[in-house]
Amino acid sequence: MLSAPINSFNEDQKNWYFRLLITAILSDGEVNSAEIVYLQEVLTAVKNPVVKKELIQCIEKHQSPELGPAPAFERPVQCAIFIEVVEILICDVHLAAPEKLFIRRIADAFNFGEELKKSLLDWAVDGLGWYHTRSYLIHGMRSKAKPISKIPIEAFNSEQKYHYALILISTVLLDNKVDPWEQRYVHQAISLVDNDAPKDELNSYLITKKPPALPSLAAFNHEWKSMILIEVLLMLSVGEKSLPDKSLFYFHELSEMADYNPEDAEKLIQWNQRGILWRDKKARLIG
Repeated sequence: MLSAPINSFNEDQKNWYFRLLITAILSDGEVNSAEIVYLQEVLTAVKNPVVKKELIQCIEKHQSPELGPAPAFERPVQCAIFIEVVEILICDVHLAAPEKLFIRRIADAFNFGEELKKSLLDWAVDGLGWYHTRSYLIHGMRSKAKPISKIPIEAFNSEQKYHYALILISTVLLDNKVDPWEQRYVHQAISLVDNDAPKDELNSYLITKKPPALPSLAAFNHEWKSMILIEVLLMLSVGEKSLPDKSLFYFHELSEMADYNPEDAEKLIQWNQRGILWRDKKARLIG
């Protein structure tokens, strides 16, 4: 999740960076379900016990830590950090006034020129629109009250947990191999499956690298189907400039088995392509 090159940071840079991310998460005075993911990532990355205790206390009290002046970072690293802050702030599909001020505060702390600042802020606005469209595709007219959140696997019944894990395995094995990040991601879903027999079956697919037959999404409601199909698209598009034909065929087959409206499925594909372009622009801004 964290994209800044923290392994190359010195201790002062790391501590300031971690405090910055916690400040970003707390900047609107609340922590939603989407931001909890970032909290977990930050606290896992903090190795200094004193700093970790400080940050946990700030989170519990909903009080931002003391940031202090920004240490020296190279310009590409500054851009990477700034972009990471923006991604945290827009993950709940809105930018409150304190969050907008915080973004400008960081841009000023890094002494970004007006042209670079405008490019970065324009990118943030584009991303906010992309995130909101995702929420609308999932929740429809109720999207304004629904921030982007994790798929609620814990709320699934036994059949749904099993089918969800099958879908992830089928997706990652589309190329008959499993990358390390995919392995961790899929094992997390398998661990939530009830009973040992289906868990063993699911793990056997990862061992043989042979994908299972495409499972049905019939057991899920429309919102959950939408969230899962979006997750599949995001997984298929990692490292891609556009979805390959094989991935598109797979997605269409999965959405048909889900009895998902073809027009709605096409909207998901268009949304995903917009995200690919947005992430590509991010790489160029950091570059």
